[in-house]
Amino acid sequence: LFCGLQCRDLFRNKKYAVLHSTFVENKDEVAYLLGLIMGDGHFKRSGKETTRISIAFNIADIRSFEIAEKVLQKLQIQHFVEAKTPHNCKTIGFILPNDLLLKLGLLFHGNKFDNQPCCPKESVQNLNFALGLFNSDGCLTKGDRNKTITFVNTVRSIVEDMKTCLTSNNIDFKEYKHVYDN
Repeated sequence: LFCGLQCRDLFRNKKYAVLHSTFVENKDEVAYLLGLIMGDGHFKRSGKETTRISIAFNIADIRSFEIAEKVLQKLQIQHFVEAKTPHNCKTIGFILPNDLLLKLGLLFHGNKFDNQPCCPKESVQNLNFALGLFNSDGCLTKGDRNKTITFVNTVRSIVEDMKTCLTSNNIDFKEYKHVYDN
């Protein structure tokens, strides 16, 4: 274990320091990861300085899961696959330092709906952000004449980020709003 709290803190700082530089150097992978996190990511504080993030995948969607693992490896994020997962899900878990999440505008308590998180503009304008969101909250439907990509999310700030991403990349889209009556 550690010789004391000072040794522990030094180890923690070294462990997560590399993430700051890899997040700067790998903008495409960061944008994709932020899209995944905004779609199916769940945040849970794990101590004063870190937050545990888990992302659930449909167990049949092997390709999206493998892409996520490659992105995490390139970003040098130590991750694990949760042994017990409900129903037809496979979950990847990892820990990020709170100072990095704060820099990304993603350090918050509670759920995304109440907090309305917004990702950094540079990541949102990167097309890989939309790909991450599509791989988490998207669907491809093949019709007789065309294919339709659908994205559904109840968090207004995430929908706005998706619209910004598509517009920034000159991609035409139609927005449909459905309001449920209580």
